[in-house]
Amino acid sequence: MKKYSVKNSDRPQNKNLKPFVKGVSGNPNGRPKGKKNYSTLQEEAIRSYGKRNKMTEEKIELLIHEHGIDQAIKGDYNFFRDYMDRTHGKPKDTIDLQGEVKITKLEEIQKILVRSLEK
Repeated sequence: MKKYSVKNSDRPQNKNLKPFVKGVSGNPNGRPKGKKNYSTLQEEAIRSYGKRNKMTEEKIELLIHEHGIDQAIKGDYNFFRDYMDRTHGKPKDTIDLQGEVKITKLEEIQKILVRSLEK
């Protein structure tokens, strides 16, 4: 087996890669026109399922939530978390930091030391 150096640029699978040009999008065409997002696909799936099974969309959504809660009670939060994140967006993770940061220069430290020695 051939060994490669640790540098990514030396790996054969990276030889044809070029760095992004600053200020230019890596995906200039964006998402293809007509491509549906998750919310639209979900709405269509619920509507279609409802027609086939003679159920209202509200009833189906209620069943989905009940299923997610049942799974969460059993200890599996993945389904419910993913469903809620996709339908309502991920909650923001914020950290509130409070306090003071004091940066003292070397000269100031020396002055403090001199004053304390003079006393």
